[in-house]
This record gives sequence, structure tokens and C-alpha cells, in this order.
Amino acid sequence: MIELNYKKPDFVAELYQTLGTYQEKLGNVDAYQTSLQKVKAIYEQLYTPQDKRVIKTRRQISIVLLKNQKFKEALDELHQILELEKKVYGESSVQVAKTLKLLGSVYLSLNEVNDSQNYLKQAQKIFAENGQSRTANDIKTKLKYAKDVKENKRPALKLTAVR
Repeated sequence: MIELNYKKPDFVAELYQTLGTYQEKLGNVDAYQTSLQKVKAIYEQLYTPQDKRVIKTRRQISIVLLKNQKFKEALDELHQILELEKKVYGESSVQVAKTLKLLGSVYLSLNEVNDSQNYLKQAQKIFAENGQSRTANDIKTKLKYAKDVKENKRPALKLTAVR
């Protein structure tokens, strides 16, 4: 990889990150995703696939995939992130809970209510255990919505804005 022949590959990764930010602002999401993939590749070679920088970059990639409505690819990425986060941060970490919440939301938008409820319940439990009752209550509301979707009382959510 050419980038690693440069004397400061961390700097190259930061440049790609900055470039990606501008690409996103210009609405060139495919180029943004390409830049993020390069950042990920650099970090994986410099550090390890379990490094926090790699995980953070993978999360950004999953968000881009969701924005592009590439749900299967995004879900695959999120599942891999979840496994990495469990190893790096611990099973009951807030980072894991955030990914579980995102997985639950994506599954709910795809009308896969059982999967959605499973991930949301796990996230709610972890947030509550970590003293984040406000987020746990927000998830409780989403679980109520999921129940209503399951009982055909409401339509499934549509993913419009992902954070």
C-alpha cells in the first residue's frame, strides 16, 4: 500500500479523514466511503483490527452505508463492530449498547421486529446498568413502538437520518 510507504502513515490517515469530511459535505458519499476505507486499511496495518481507531472508522463506514440505504452491508459491518466492541470495551459497555441500539433501530426500519426488540432490550439493559436512564427510557419508547409495529398498529419506521 502506497500510503504506508509514507514516513507518517498516521498523518496520511488523518488527511483521508479530513478529505472524507469535505466529500461528505459536498454530498459525494461514495468518495467519502472510499476515503474511510483507506483510513481503516491504514489503521488496521499500523495497529490491529481491534484498535479503537479502527472500530471508530468502521462505525463511520456503517453510517455511510445506512445513509446510502445499503442496509445489508451496514448490518454486516455493525455486527462485526459489535463483536469487536465486546472484546475491546466489554460486554456491558456503553459502546456496545450504542451499537445494539443502532442495530435495533435498523432492524425496526426493515420491519424485522423480533430482531429489533432483541437488540433494543439488550441496549436498554446496558444503558440502565450504566446509569444512563434517559437513554434507557428512550429505548423503552422505541420498544413500545416495535410492539405496536408487530401488532400491526403502526407502520415500520423509515430510516431518514442516522447519527
